[in-house]
Amino acid sequence: MRLKEKYEKIVVPEMMKKFAFKNKLQVPRLEKVVLNVGFGKMVSQRTREEAQKIINTIVEDLKMISGQKP
Repeated sequence: MRLKEKYEKIVVPEMMKKFAFKNKLQVPRLEKVVLNVGFGKMVSQRTREEAQKIINTIVEDLKMISGQKP
């Protein structure tokens, strides 16, 4: 089940019951998700090749987490 489907089918009805919301538009929802990675210290003391390898690894990890290319 995708996150949006789970939110609409499970989370919204449960929150409406728990907080006595009368309208499903009253239920809080996510507006955006921000991913941030700081890697300056990791690459500053490295050679160019090592730094590039670290950066590529970080980019691949962010791709897996977000489903988008950063």
